[in-house]
Amino acid sequence: MITPDLIRKLSPRHPNPQAAADALSKAAVRFGITDPESVAAWLANLAIESNLTPCRENLYYTDAARARRIFSALRAYPDSAFVRNPEGMANIVYANRLGNGNVRSGDGWRYRGAGMIQTTGKANFKRTGDLIGLDLVARPELLEQIGPAALAAAAYWTRMSQADALARAGDIRGTRRAVNGPAMLHAAEMLAAYAKALPLVPGAPVQAQPPRVLLVPVGGGQPVVWNGQPTRYGGTDLSAALVEQLRTVYPPGSARAAYERLFVYHQSDGDLVVERQPVTPATIPARPQ
Repeated sequence: MITPDLIRKLSPRHPNPQAAADALSKAAVRFGITDPESVAAWLANLAIESNLTPCRENLYYTDAARARRIFSALRAYPDSAFVRNPEGMANIVYANRLGNGNVRSGDGWRYRGAGMIQTTGKANFKRTGDLIGLDLVARPELLEQIGPAALAAAAYWTRMSQADALARAGDIRGTRRAVNGPAMLHAAEMLAAYAKALPLVPGAPVQAQPPRVLLVPVGGGQPVVWNGQPTRYGGTDLSAALVEQLRTVYPPGSARAAYERLFVYHQSDGDLVVERQPVTPATIPARPQ
């Protein structure tokens, strides 16, 4: 079901595509991940979370202000408690959460994100271990091995979240919420990975061309397809994250809308059209006399 070519498609520099394909295929069979859309969405989310390679969460930060913006728990601690100190940071930000003990317990570091789907917190290590038949509380390092990591990812997808059900129902974007939470970080990248994976999953239906982003040239004319790379367009920084936001805020069927100095609307085929608003004399700043 899952081939080395599929692994390479999602992770071109993967160190061992054959081992990953074997482990993930076995995990998929054990936990009943058989629907092609679910298989593709599962792999796409894993590609975002871990590049399909077992790993541990990286909490090495050098910028204290940025770290505090991301983790509010750090605001009560001096820089020395977490800057260039990943263990200290993990013990602070994950203290008294997800089944962990307090800062001094060391649970935050011991049970920081691990595996392919980044299992986090003592309670989740316990539940995952029960589902896959391994004592992950006593031996959290097992999730750094490809076999247990694949099983843990499958257990979360089918038993600890609604991700499998969402994928089967066609809500591929919703699987990102099931895995990443309300922030849905990198949702656009996950959807792009899903589009790459689905055609390579046996039994997958033939998919229509995915919706594109069309940019109207200066002065009008035939729209051109945006290449997905960050660019300055009509005074706005266009990025994959912004496009995902525009698709959410202005879904198909909504009226032509203004966003900053742009117009945004959908065509009947689902393509998102982004057009510069006309510049009039009233909108041009007066030159100093």
